[in-house]
Amino acid sequence: KMNLKKNKILILGSTGFLGKNLCFKLKQKKIKFSTLTKKQCNLLDYNKLLRILSKKKPDIIFNCAGKVGGIGYNIKNPSEIFYENIKMLLNIFKIASSLKVKKLINIGSSCCYPSRFTRKLKEKNLFEGKLHPTVEAYGFWKLASIIGAKAFNNEKKLVTINLIFPSLYGPMDKFDQENSHVISSLIVKFYNAVKMKKNSLTLWGTGNPVREFIFIDDAIEVLIKIAANYNSIKPINAGVGKGHKIKKIAFLLQKIYKFQGKILWDPSKPDGQKYKLLDNNLIKNEIRWKPKIDIDLGLSKTVLWFKKNV
Repeated sequence: KMNLKKNKILILGSTGFLGKNLCFKLKQKKIKFSTLTKKQCNLLDYNKLLRILSKKKPDIIFNCAGKVGGIGYNIKNPSEIFYENIKMLLNIFKIASSLKVKKLINIGSSCCYPSRFTRKLKEKNLFEGKLHPTVEAYGFWKLASIIGAKAFNNEKKLVTINLIFPSLYGPMDKFDQENSHVISSLIVKFYNAVKMKKNSLTLWGTGNPVREFIFIDDAIEVLIKIAANYNSIKPINAGVGKGHKIKKIAFLLQKIYKFQGKILWDPSKPDGQKYKLLDNNLIKNEIRWKPKIDIDLGLSKTVLWFKKNV
């Protein structure tokens, strides 16, 4: 077990949704850390990054950096997602291994699983089929991290954790109708529909895909636990063990917002993968973790935060 208070922690991507929440929680727990923002150093710049990290000498790196968005963003910007994310990843791997970092924690996503499965996804199913075309570039970047973990461990003894999350949501997310993940974009859409007193609200796709969602506080808790207690380079799912149809999420938000209008679905818009649910047996056995916040409470907390901060 690693004592996080006795190791130098560096957080990359500290201004993003996951990074901001991680910083907040570490401060609460009185665990010291440093950050490196894009303004201070673009992670695409290998030489500058090497110079800065050589001075910082971190023991643990939480790599929360990345170019990410929702389904619309992924479809429109695959080359940017592919190029920038993979280049950042390669720079981080090479520098972390040369500086003998004790642990590198990369953030995985359920998008890196093959799209053909209609049951819970076990870690052994990675690489067992094609990625969904809507998230191919993004998912491939996450798979590259798993291959990189093996390569750099075999040769340079670098320990890289790939923690695979379902869709994250909660306070401090990016709330944008076009480029956000499903829950945050739905929250904005309902907010606007209520504000404009609309009679109906049209949402993307059929609403039938099944997705799994993890509230940000649960995600941060498991991330900190994994950093301290998990030392294998084998990828590990942070699954909550339960999926919901997008239609159900829309219905719950309609209730929270007391939206009186009708919800319409636009099947000409993409649904993405039909079914995405993570098997969470490994994480339950390894670190005895279970999420605390169910979808109803999580959505209420997120909407409340959004209304205060709009």
